[in-house]
Amino acid sequence: MHKRHILLLIKTLLLLVHSYTFAQQATGVVYYEDIESLGAPGANLKPFNAALYFSPEVALYVTRIDSLENGKKNISKTYTDANGAVKGIKSSSTDKGLFNITYRKESKLISNARFKSNFTYQEALPEISWKISNQSKEIGGIKAIKATTKFRGRNYTAWFSPEIAVPLGPWKLQGLPGLILEAHDDHKEIHFIFKKIVYPYKGKILFPEVKGNLPDLTALKREQDLNYENNLKYQRAIAEQYAGSISTEGKTTEYRKRYFEIFE
Repeated sequence: MHKRHILLLIKTLLLLVHSYTFAQQATGVVYYEDIESLGAPGANLKPFNAALYFSPEVALYVTRIDSLENGKKNISKTYTDANGAVKGIKSSSTDKGLFNITYRKESKLISNARFKSNFTYQEALPEISWKISNQSKEIGGIKAIKATTKFRGRNYTAWFSPEIAVPLGPWKLQGLPGLILEAHDDHKEIHFIFKKIVYPYKGKILFPEVKGNLPDLTALKREQDLNYENNLKYQRAIAEQYAGSISTEGKTTEYRKRYFEIFE
């Protein structure tokens, strides 16, 4: 084969490696129901399927992905807020989904944002300060212990299993001496519900494509602020259009609560 053709073939193979997902052997997988009704406690939304694939060094949590839903899934619901106003929530699965990749050895976390799924960023693995209680219960026939924490603006309760001694869990919740089987915030606007576990697991972790030079957590905050400001401008424009009959007072604070992470 001509040298030029060999170089072209090598470049093509390298491009394929970077364009498609790569795989790594997994140790186990936990399946959850993922329910999010941000800013709308009690909206009673249907769940999305979610899965946490984990190994000793790396883990992938994924939800709102077409492959777990056997095709596209759309969820929408109207609800009445505390002031009697009728509002709506909509969410959909995509081919890429929402994901969090945990690299334990490098103490690194790669995620895409809940409010902007095409925005992928990187941060140091968060250090979460948990308070472990003496309360326990069985989840799926597995003994689980209750722990609580405040993380990124919300109070969480988690149930973890010391029997599965990996400090991992759904989304960014991790750092306990055992696998988190269930978790929710105090308003239950965020709820990860255990479905089943396969452990040990003989399959592989199929990672989404992630390009280098990712933005950091500071960039995520900027994106949230920009999204917030654009929403504020929209609300003001609507208010002006209706001669001030629509007030923005209090609405922007409420809108901030619709972020999965609330930075103080």
